[in-house]
Amino acid sequence: MNSSHADLINSLRQTERLTDKTAQTMLQVDRKYFLDPDNLEVLHHAYQDHPVPIGYGETISAPHMHAEALRLLEDHCPPGASVLDVGSGSGYLTGCFGIMVGDDGQVLGVEKHKELAHRSIQSLQQAVPDLMKKGTIKIMPGNVLGKVLGEYGPFDAIHVGAAAASMPQNLIQKLKPGGRMVIPVGEQNAMQVLKLVDKDEQGKVQQRDLMGVAYVPLTEPGMDPFVGKDEE
Repeated sequence: MNSSHADLINSLRQTERLTDKTAQTMLQVDRKYFLDPDNLEVLHHAYQDHPVPIGYGETISAPHMHAEALRLLEDHCPPGASVLDVGSGSGYLTGCFGIMVGDDGQVLGVEKHKELAHRSIQSLQQAVPDLMKKGTIKIMPGNVLGKVLGEYGPFDAIHVGAAAASMPQNLIQKLKPGGRMVIPVGEQNAMQVLKLVDKDEQGKVQQRDLMGVAYVPLTEPGMDPFVGKDEE
């Protein structure tokens, strides 16, 4: 059993395809800050490689899934890049993207649960305080399948942390030429596939299936029991 964040990353190095860049990024964002500090049972699992409930029907993903998302997107997240993290949840992966893009970059996390979005801001202020003070990372409550993105974007990289029933065309439109999106697609309680979406410099889009996964659903506006209509 891992007893520290460093132990967790070292164990991932041994069992996963963890690049040096992804490992160094994850080392700088301690997972414990993104769990309920008052729940000792949950904190006991902070450094174990499995998902942990964070409320509102959501979980913080297993560290190996965070590592895979970062590995797939790291070449599209150089210093100064812009990143969209959909279903940012606890804020952990949003913080990692902030480390990758640095002071001159911009990371927008969108979380449909207002209370969870506010809690993730507090977590990020503890885990990556400098990036939060400089405005590199912004967390916004709302649903990306609604109108929340507005004039934001386009983005060099998009990560989606919930399974869309079908490929969201509005997110493809928010992807820059040369950009990449990682997104799980499939109905809840059915086969879901993690997909890689690349847009070339001419705007042509290619999709590739990566692996079978199980994610919470990316719900349409008004369809989530935890979210009020005024929050969509």
